[in-house]
Amino acid sequence: MLSLANCFDSKDVTDFIDRTKKFLNTQDFLEIYCEPKIDGVSFSVTYVDGKLINGATRGDGYIGENITANIKTIRNLPYKINNAPEFLEIRGEIFIEKNDFLLLNTQQESQGKAAFANPRNSAAGSLRQLDPNTTLSRPLKYFVYAIGYSSSKFANTQKELLQKLSDFGFQTNPIGEITNSLQELIDFYQKLLLIREQLGYEIDGIVYKINNFQLQDRLGFIARSPRFAIAHKFPATIAETKLLNISVQVGRTGAITPVAELAPIKIGGVTVSKATLHNFDEIKRLDIRIGDNVFLHRAGDVIPKVTQVNLSRRTGEEQMVLVPTKCPSCDSTLHIDPDNVVVRCDNGLN
Repeated sequence: MLSLANCFDSKDVTDFIDRTKKFLNTQDFLEIYCEPKIDGVSFSVTYVDGKLINGATRGDGYIGENITANIKTIRNLPYKINNAPEFLEIRGEIFIEKNDFLLLNTQQESQGKAAFANPRNSAAGSLRQLDPNTTLSRPLKYFVYAIGYSSSKFANTQKELLQKLSDFGFQTNPIGEITNSLQELIDFYQKLLLIREQLGYEIDGIVYKINNFQLQDRLGFIARSPRFAIAHKFPATIAETKLLNISVQVGRTGAITPVAELAPIKIGGVTVSKATLHNFDEIKRLDIRIGDNVFLHRAGDVIPKVTQVNLSRRTGEEQMVLVPTKCPSCDSTLHIDPDNVVVRCDNGLN
């Protein structure tokens, strides 16, 4: 399972279109199918004689985790499909909707368990449960969007494939359009950018695919991505909130990481009350003080991070952040690891 190359602006999109036209030696605009890029966990599911025999995560692209038992707990994922090819591997994305994610975190906290950082992490963790009953209790959903291999051909275009997969009983995303010009393609991107917060699930961009499978075959692949498709990523989400305090976490190697405790704010469909600060040098570089109003940056599934202080709202009552000298876990002396710019506990793995 390969990755998709990313693009970030209209020039990148134009370059992608020009590359495909040059490769195929044509001046015509190639029909492109546009679909939302779901921010979830990629999966592969295999059917032999119409029966589900194997489910796997993407892993490193070559070897994934066996999630067959867990994937069978997902509602509306067919165990058996009729009139299917003898061998059929289908690919898609598993996700948790925004409202379900909030309820899941409420349940986690009521049981004294740590809250999940974002919907994607919670979906990934749910699929890796040793007990399928735990996975069954999680509100997992999915969309399929491609096939990896089929022993017989049953679709000639991406649009036709999605209709056939829907006929087999799979969930496909109804938001998708064929575009016949660069302007139509950009219009679709802008439309989804405007409504992304209203969708029940997280998306982090749009996937553009040459619609015709014969042309896809001719375009082929480069090292780790197809030539016939690209992901147009949405810009990072930015929000402003108040830094209430800075706490520290002790990692398994003894590394001390500062964590921003924030006035809760909704960003990218998720309520955020903590953010990473990386290390104390970063706090010094950004001149972050307790009580500051700070800007948060969140791109895709990445945990939000503090990127800037709003100095115009500084009152003079803000407090400087001091580097701790004692470990908050075991009270051992801390030292600065100059090679990695990390404050570390002397107590090692104890």
